[in-house]
Amino acid sequence: MTDSVTVKLSKPITHNGEEISELTFHEATVGDMIAGDEVEGDFGKTVAILASMAGVSYEAFKAMRAGDINKVTKATTGLLGNADTPEDSGSE
Repeated sequence: MTDSVTVKLSKPITHNGEEISELTFHEATVGDMIAGDEVEGDFGKTVAILASMAGVSYEAFKAMRAGDINKVTKATTGLLGNADTPEDSGSE
């Protein structure tokens, strides 16, 4: 598994006055998961976690196009601990 993944956006978003056309997501940490707990709703929690993983604000992330969030969720599945890996299938 890779430690990060970069996704090119179909339309840039703005974060801290800077236009961003691609986002790089790191592997989820406990801190990212806690960021999700600060928001209501399952989808909102997911968006908050992904925003934290990319180092952008929740508000900036919400401006992303729906098609881009679909690309992001597919690209980051392994970073969220949701992908099966060979070491997951063995016993210790």
